[in-house]
Amino acid sequence: RHFEESGVSVATVHRTETLTASLDRIEALLRFERARDAGARARFLADFFGVVARASAQDRSVGGHLGRHFYLLSRKIAERNGLSGEHYIARSGAEARELFVSALGGGLIVVLMTLLKTYVLHAGLAPLFLAIAVWIVYAGGFLAMQACGFTLATKIPSFAATRLAQWIRDARSKNDAREFAGEVGLVVKSQIYGLLGNVITVLAGAWVIQRAFVVWPSLPGVFDESYSVHTLEDLNPLRSTAVLLGALTGAELWASSICGGWFENFVVFRGIPEAIANHVRLRRIFGAETARRYSDRFLKHASGIATNISLGFFFAFVPIFGALGGLNLESKHVTIATTGATFAVTRLGVEGNASIIVPAVVGLALVATMNFGVSFALAMVVAVRAQNVRRAWVGHFIRSIWRKSPDM
Repeated sequence: RHFEESGVSVATVHRTETLTASLDRIEALLRFERARDAGARARFLADFFGVVARASAQDRSVGGHLGRHFYLLSRKIAERNGLSGEHYIARSGAEARELFVSALGGGLIVVLMTLLKTYVLHAGLAPLFLAIAVWIVYAGGFLAMQACGFTLATKIPSFAATRLAQWIRDARSKNDAREFAGEVGLVVKSQIYGLLGNVITVLAGAWVIQRAFVVWPSLPGVFDESYSVHTLEDLNPLRSTAVLLGALTGAELWASSICGGWFENFVVFRGIPEAIANHVRLRRIFGAETARRYSDRFLKHASGIATNISLGFFFAFVPIFGALGGLNLESKHVTIATTGATFAVTRLGVEGNASIIVPAVVGLALVATMNFGVSFALAMVVAVRAQNVRRAWVGHFIRSIWRKSPDM
């Protein structure tokens, strides 16, 4: 409870777990002291010193040290991400409708963001300034979504995975397994609502804008015929790296959620909300109640701000870093890619272009699968490790859901 209210640090978690391990050893030694059977005492000593020897060897291992640090860092971040995951799970019809409507707004901003990004790409800027401009476009669009209360569907898996890992940790009976299965179902349904809302607005918005370019040729359209063909061919799963880039984008989505969780924890641990609420000048100018409201609002949006800015950074600068090594690392985000494909199809027309449109649609489906699957899998691995859940237990637990076993 203290971690949740006051934030955590790697050092704090390490000290807490060191104390816990020391208490466990003391309890084990007390059990040995109370044991009367010589054989039992001998077996206990063998097991006890084996555990001590393995722990000592791990302390001297570079791999063990890195693994331990990764675990502590996971704990630090997952403690904060769990609350954010709740906001992306629709538990009632009203919440599902609210999520769908917010996703409609998110799709509209994606359309505008994609259009601005395309103009930036055609501006002929130097690579560094191009990356900065694209970062501003993406980060500005994502922050606008947050300010308007809109939803981007691909953010749901990485945040919801932390919540699901907490359910796995707490599950100890068949009833819990059923409840976990229900949670998984809610996450999947929420993802579908969000994705449908994004895609519907993307298709409609991109079609309207591109038709406006066709009706009024004087407008500065950027999706000419050659660029439209290139956009669709770049989604062909057999002739391009769209699927692999979709997996890379899933990793970027997960990494941005990690940045958001870390920043929110940093804000809480450093007491920044309390500093805002108790700031002398703020209280004098706006009043204590308004200062407290600003503090609560900053804490509420801290994770989203860091997530959106970091995601824009990944989308803008990873391709630049890839270009230094001669690699194409352009992000393939399903909603943004769907917007570009819609612009292209509207420009070219469907008739006579099925040979490039159909593979592009298949590519979009695979990109969506990689976006959601990779981000969810990575988030689940980190969250499960942070909750200190054994892999064997996770596998047994998930299998028991599908088998509907009578007990756990």
